[in-house]
Amino acid sequence: MKSDNVRQLRDALGLSQEQFACVLSVTQATVARWESEAATPTGSAIFRIRQLSVTLASPVDRQMIMDILAEPGGPTTLAALLTLGSSFGKAAESMGIPSLFAPTGVAASASALTVLRVLNKIVNAQKERKRMNELPLRESDADLVPLLRKCKSEDLDPLVQYILQKGWLSSELELTELYKKNQPNHAAYADEISSEIQRFGGHTFANWFRGGEGASYKSIVCAVAKRFKVNFNENREVEVIEEQILLKILEKAWEKMTDEEKAELLKASGAKSFKVGKEFPVIALQAIFKAGGFKSYQIMLSVAAAVWKFIFGKSIPFIVNTTLARWAAVLTGPVGWAITAIWTLFDLGGPAYRVTIPCVIHIAMLRRLVALRDAGQDPAEEKAGKT
Repeated sequence: MKSDNVRQLRDALGLSQEQFACVLSVTQATVARWESEAATPTGSAIFRIRQLSVTLASPVDRQMIMDILAEPGGPTTLAALLTLGSSFGKAAESMGIPSLFAPTGVAASASALTVLRVLNKIVNAQKERKRMNELPLRESDADLVPLLRKCKSEDLDPLVQYILQKGWLSSELELTELYKKNQPNHAAYADEISSEIQRFGGHTFANWFRGGEGASYKSIVCAVAKRFKVNFNENREVEVIEEQILLKILEKAWEKMTDEEKAELLKASGAKSFKVGKEFPVIALQAIFKAGGFKSYQIMLSVAAAVWKFIFGKSIPFIVNTTLARWAAVLTGPVGWAITAIWTLFDLGGPAYRVTIPCVIHIAMLRRLVALRDAGQDPAEEKAGKT
């Protein structure tokens, strides 16, 4: 394939070399070599280039591609379309879309056309929904939506910051009218925050087939637990799985704690009878979580604060109680180390976890915070002597 053909195709799509590389699942340097004739496309790359060429030959299908590329994360979505096209045959049939045949004989190019037409039909249906300026929400998600609706703006701020981080994945939150009109009053668009978390946790194509709705929060928590290699029962309540995730982080942090830090953790958790040693006090901490109340919230807050500092390099603004802030600082180093160690296990090809993991940890803490408030106890108003 000639270098000018590669350049012409990229120009036709209106993509930079980096974006075009994303679509073809190669590096920017590879695209540059093709265009300078230092190398030529081979294997799956040339197959995808041919798929795109066939699809762009049709004005209707060309417009569908351009519509996809115009959306946040468009190059990533198009790359996945070219890879997973063959799985959409039954969906096309169920929607009344006829089978397609590749006019040039390029193998499987018809599958990509089918995918584009299926998704176009879904997108058109989405445009008809009443909530034009809002994000599609899985409202039946009882583990997430009611909780965030009860939170204050300052409670939700870390979630918004995790969602809006640049350089990982694109978010549509900033594009909603509710966000534009109300931020930083995050409570005014709690449903949009829930929707973005659901959508980050769902597969791109699965989201589209759900009419834009993302995954359930429990499925997100289970996915995070699996990433953390937690031994858990998917049939248990979501708060139990959240607790097991936090215990896994604390267990990893325990390896790097000094004896003084271990003693401080035991003191704060109320496990006075447990002696400081190498063994992680999992049973004692499980008992604290099971009992609920202020102690369990205090531990979860410290983990959430450490994760925030690991990502943003500064203290979380969420804590206004000086005693809580002082205690949380004790775990910042060890928990930060644990998160760093766990982070290295993640596949960088799955950047959604960079959003869902800190969100799950923060939401686990918010669940305890809201429970305390419902019981008439606001930790922000706690005096040092009560903690």
